[in-house]
Amino acid sequence: MDFSKEDLEILCRKFKRVSFTPNEFEELNTLFQNDYISFFDKIAKKYIEWNKDYWKVVDDSEYPDVKWFTKGRLDVCYNIYEKFLDTDKKNKAAFIWEGIDGQEKIYTYQTLFSEVSRLAFALKKIGVKRGDRVFLFLPNLPETVVAILACAKIGAVHVVYSYKFSSDALFDRILNCKPKIIITADGSFEEGYYKVKSKIDAIMPKIEKMIDYVIVVKRTNRKIKMNPFKDIWYHELVDSVQYAEAVVDKKLFSESEDNLFLLYTATNQIIPKGMVHTTAGYLLWVFYTTNLIFDFSETDTFWSIFDLPSIISISYGIYGALSSGGTTFIYEGVIDYEDAQKFYEIVQRYKITKIYSHPNTLRNLMNAELKKKVSGDTKSIRLIATSGETPSKILFKWAYEVLGNKVTPIIDIWFQSETGGALVSSIPCLVPPKIESIAKPLPGADVCIVDTIGNPLPNDNMGNLVIRKFHPALIRGLWDDHDTFKNQYWRRYKEKRYFFTGDSAYVDKNNYIFLKGRVDNIINIQGKRLNLLEIEAVILKNKKIEEVAVISYNHPRKGSILSAFCVLTHFISSDWELSDLENEIKEKVNNDVGDWVNLQEIRFTQMLPKSPSGKVLKNLLKEIAIGME
Repeated sequence: MDFSKEDLEILCRKFKRVSFTPNEFEELNTLFQNDYISFFDKIAKKYIEWNKDYWKVVDDSEYPDVKWFTKGRLDVCYNIYEKFLDTDKKNKAAFIWEGIDGQEKIYTYQTLFSEVSRLAFALKKIGVKRGDRVFLFLPNLPETVVAILACAKIGAVHVVYSYKFSSDALFDRILNCKPKIIITADGSFEEGYYKVKSKIDAIMPKIEKMIDYVIVVKRTNRKIKMNPFKDIWYHELVDSVQYAEAVVDKKLFSESEDNLFLLYTATNQIIPKGMVHTTAGYLLWVFYTTNLIFDFSETDTFWSIFDLPSIISISYGIYGALSSGGTTFIYEGVIDYEDAQKFYEIVQRYKITKIYSHPNTLRNLMNAELKKKVSGDTKSIRLIATSGETPSKILFKWAYEVLGNKVTPIIDIWFQSETGGALVSSIPCLVPPKIESIAKPLPGADVCIVDTIGNPLPNDNMGNLVIRKFHPALIRGLWDDHDTFKNQYWRRYKEKRYFFTGDSAYVDKNNYIFLKGRVDNIINIQGKRLNLLEIEAVILKNKKIEEVAVISYNHPRKGSILSAFCVLTHFISSDWELSDLENEIKEKVNNDVGDWVNLQEIRFTQMLPKSPSGKVLKNLLKEIAIGME
């Protein structure tokens, strides 16, 4: 389906932009094209209040160690939400949280300030200093948001990691970043009762010398093991702090290039590497793109249907939404096929206006509506955004007609954990959407499609998607492995200063970009990136498997399918023995990587197709898998 001029006018009337007129947008885009430095200087002065002015917008003298807004200094939490405390917004809901058990909590901007101040002061009292890592292994809870902001307030580096990963994966990340404090929970009500702290307990003998304390949020009230020398209840720690002493605590200003957080996500390395995001450049880009794309109004309630540890929720569900004075909604659980009705209940109850979702969540809703007739009132929704994979034509059409009632913009946003925020997207009322396209680069983002040696390609030619100009929100490194950072991202094209994204794409005659997948072993599963080599390494631990290749391919209705082609060490003729082996492999992957990994297919084969150099031909395996559907 294509959008007519009349369709686009209807979408704009429903959306009702409050910032960025078409003329303002074009002027900003022209400024970026003509004067890159002046563009970032202009938005830095508009979106950030500086306690000390920066000397230089960008310093690339030590490329690829690029520094932004050098010598600048800012109060992070003031720029995010404390700026609203002396305004009418101080008693507005900053975020609304609903638990799986129906419990509800509402934090106003004033309440958020109080809770963050108390936890920040408490963390300082137990020895957390600027630059120390604080590891957050938590469900989607209010305390997760508070902990992220408390770390930002005192200059500690937050490391948010999904509690659904295995103890082994958790251990590898903790070993890499060496946090001083871990904040976790007694459990979650997901799937009835999900143990969380027990994963920390399982690896504590191996990490106890580096960890000072484990702070535990009491969520389920289940009896759990508490070490009297290490473990502290969250509520007891915070209750020990007087409000008066917390709010008058000395302000801590951050330098522009101070580390803000680490994010553990899949890279080309099997050994986990934490991506380093710094302060001013990252926050600036998130603040700016939140206003440009999501365009918050006073009545908006925003819902990022991604787990809080994802870069999407960190950037737009927390930092972006709060900096815009909006209200963000957080749900403890997962919206899936079996619980699709919950989505409509939440939208109706809280009058959700803007949604940011992985296409797989929308696919679950579509299948529930088609197969079980599960639906509800979605008239309050004024924007549906997606990231993680490109929605199929079938899914886009369904979302537009059913969720959007043919009057709501549907946009697909491209960005990565490495970029911190959106770089390519359609923009309501400014850049029209095109089905199966991520649309055009935002003003401030210079991306290009190049061949293997870095030459720009003409329209309709597939190549590698690169970032040509330095960008303030790009990661500054991989924790404790700067050489890999330089080689993996910046040195693919020799003398050209291009940032390698790992995505392949092409551009059409109207300059719309179409993604065609990864050129490496990285995939995205419901907002979580995963290295396929990590799964292969787990499968090869089974002595019955000689070789394995794991691929991911797209099915028009099922979405992304994870499939393993396995070569056996010896022939197995029994169907039940093969079935047992399949279950054994799946269980091992769930235990060693995480129980959120759904290895849908295991195919046993006599050999894997390889190139003359011995490299497994995974594209051919994808064709084979699609042909077997």
